[in-house]
Amino acid sequence: MKKLIIFIGIIFFLTGCSTDSKLEKIIRENNYGYGWGPTNQEGLKCEEIKDAVSYQGDYFVTSHGDIYLFNSSKLFSNHKNCIKTEYNSGASSFSYANIIYNKDKEPVYITDYDNEQLTFLTPNEYKEKTGYDYSFNKTITSLNFDFISYNDSYSNEIIIVQNHKIFYVDDNNKHFLLGTIPEDEKILYMSGALIKTDKAYYTLVQTNLEECNTYVDIKCKTGFVKSSLSEVYDNLIFVGQDILVDKDYHSYGKGISFSINP
Repeated sequence: MKKLIIFIGIIFFLTGCSTDSKLEKIIRENNYGYGWGPTNQEGLKCEEIKDAVSYQGDYFVTSHGDIYLFNSSKLFSNHKNCIKTEYNSGASSFSYANIIYNKDKEPVYITDYDNEQLTFLTPNEYKEKTGYDYSFNKTITSLNFDFISYNDSYSNEIIIVQNHKIFYVDDNNKHFLLGTIPEDEKILYMSGALIKTDKAYYTLVQTNLEECNTYVDIKCKTGFVKSSLSEVYDNLIFVGQDILVDKDYHSYGKGISFSINP
């Protein structure tokens, strides 16, 4: 009996270790890691981030439109890494560059820094403060999309999701198909070059890496494919372009980004 207990204990130990190592391995495979950006090895004190649908580093927006200030390394006065603001942009709102839009693609808040403090101004408040209207991105209102995002390193690289199809949109409003999401999956949000559904994660990767690294005349191409993050779906709370938070609220920063080559 004693030998049986020891044997079961060894199996449990090995299984536990393999699960942890698999999670860490997949996190590293997807270019997230400690020491890159918003990391916290002890665990974030911010359970609200599990409801985030738009993450912009200094703040995030939840599915209900609530806006939270966020800091991965320091605590706010509520002794947490995030604190709820008085601002709400409504359900299905999204953040593009430094503007938060509502579901009708109308600008609700313009993010601004006042004495190094992040503030949220309405378009009218911004005009009163600066004396002129803010120049909004006209592409937002002209595009037909369900979700929109952009590459942080190249703000003019726009990615949209339209009827479960993912497109890169160039400066001439030409659409290039980057991938598709299965119709039976509900898309929860898009953050940078990552899409989360109710079943899986999809990320932007180089789809012909071996060929384009081998041959001079082969152009490197990028596209959205199902990510290995899907294998540890239940172990992750939130994944964005610049941050990954696991179920224990350890946060990992994003280390590598690249331009889109459709």
